[in-house]
Amino acid sequence: MTDALAIAAAFQSLKAAFDIGKALLQLGVSAEVSARISEMNSQILAAQESAIASRDYQFTLMKHIDDLEKQIADLEAWDAEAETYELTNMRPPNHPMGSAFAYAPKKGTHTTEPSHCICANCYQGRHKSILQHETRNPGRCKVLACHRCGGALYLEGERDGGFFSSVKIERS
Repeated sequence: MTDALAIAAAFQSLKAAFDIGKALLQLGVSAEVSARISEMNSQILAAQESAIASRDYQFTLMKHIDDLEKQIADLEAWDAEAETYELTNMRPPNHPMGSAFAYAPKKGTHTTEPSHCICANCYQGRHKSILQHETRNPGRCKVLACHRCGGALYLEGERDGGFFSSVKIERS
């Protein structure tokens, strides 16, 4: 903020010099002195405009710095949150449909939250989207659905009516 105070002080000094020049003009000095005072006032006005532009630019830079600091804090918070999850196969080993992955809390973390897992797609995009248990295809499919990205992890059944042929991840 020191630069902002310096700009404000410069602006005040320029305004005082302008006011002095204006007062000299009103005293009825010679034409040559009057012309020099007018020239000085023009220079003072240009300096004031420059000081105002500098102040505005500084405030723009300060806002940009604040935005960047917030982004860094958000990234650091995400990194800390992401460390508490691990990629987990949501199906039992040797399941006929193969593997189906989501991120589940590591042991000993999230002790105050209900059991949950988060979407692997959203996790890669630095978002925490909790998968919701759903039953689809009138009771034939059990799904973990992401309401953020539209992904669906079929745990039992298959969206197009087949039976355990492969892992299906559906995206809207």
